[in-house]
Amino acid sequence: MAEEHNRMRLLLAMGCALVLPCGVLSAAVFDLASATDLFVPTFRGNAHTTWVGWDTFDDGGTLSEVINDTTPDLGTDPGSFVTTSGEDHLSGSGNYYSGGTPVAETVTFATHAGVDGFTTVIVQAMTLFGGWGDVVQFGTIDGVAPILVLQSDNQRTSFGTTGGSLFVKYEIAGPITTPEFAITTSGFGSPTSFDQLVIDTLWSPTGYATDTAVATPEPASTIAALIAIVGFAVRPRRWSSPSLRR
Repeated sequence: MAEEHNRMRLLLAMGCALVLPCGVLSAAVFDLASATDLFVPTFRGNAHTTWVGWDTFDDGGTLSEVINDTTPDLGTDPGSFVTTSGEDHLSGSGNYYSGGTPVAETVTFATHAGVDGFTTVIVQAMTLFGGWGDVVQFGTIDGVAPILVLQSDNQRTSFGTTGGSLFVKYEIAGPITTPEFAITTSGFGSPTSFDQLVIDTLWSPTGYATDTAVATPEPASTIAALIAIVGFAVRPRRWSSPSLRR
């Protein structure tokens, strides 16, 4: 019985590790599936950090034009958000809205110019309402691709409707030489929108920031997965019983 009990505990722990963000995850792991706003990285406001973002993309109030916004609305540092395709991606309310054309943007941002060390860049975005219309792709920074691009639709309790969240993380050895990246989608089709887009950076002499993100399964799928794991574990043991082999 003790052996069976320990076996069950081990299998349940394995199932938890596969489908749940269990207790091994730290407070720096953000869950996009339950997000109602953008997250605040644990390092924001510390030494050697920058923070810049937009919640309108109209460069001081001029609507219905190709976006060339060099006046960030959020954060404390400079940056720019520029449409490179010549298309008008600005909604009447100042939000980013691609319409039926592909996303084609270049974003620049400030960063701390340290010596050697490690630079972490976290990019976050969210829709005003509604999910994502397409897979959003993020280009390299100094030739380095992001280590994580997580795009999720979620239920925003503050709006009462489904919305979308993005969490992108770069880890770059040393300081950044050219602090910019491209945002694209692969083709025409469903519109893509941004209500907010924010970039946080950290330069450290010792290592990268631990902040990361997940998008946990819906509760029903989580329970189903656990039941399947437990059922798989119990069934072979039951058929191995001597009383059932007679």
